[in-house]
Amino acid sequence: MEIGTMVAFFSKNAWAEYASIPQEDVIVLPRGGAFDKASQVAVSPITAWGLLERADVKAGDWLLLTAGNSIVSKLLIQF
Repeated sequence: MEIGTMVAFFSKNAWAEYASIPQEDVIVLPRGGAFDKASQVAVSPITAWGLLERADVKAGDWLLLTAGNSIVSKLLIQF
């Protein structure tokens, strides 16, 4: 992997300025991609999963999504 390659990863201390991540845990992102979209690769799925667990939704329950077009809402629908 070249220096400067844009990547995403799931890890503790992800908000640190520097992190040491095993290469097999790194997701290489498309060249020329936007940083705002790249940030969604790692954070949005974790946020959606946490919200779903916190809501304690069971099969047959309803969940109201007020921001239905957001990436987090779209992931909640898929989960």
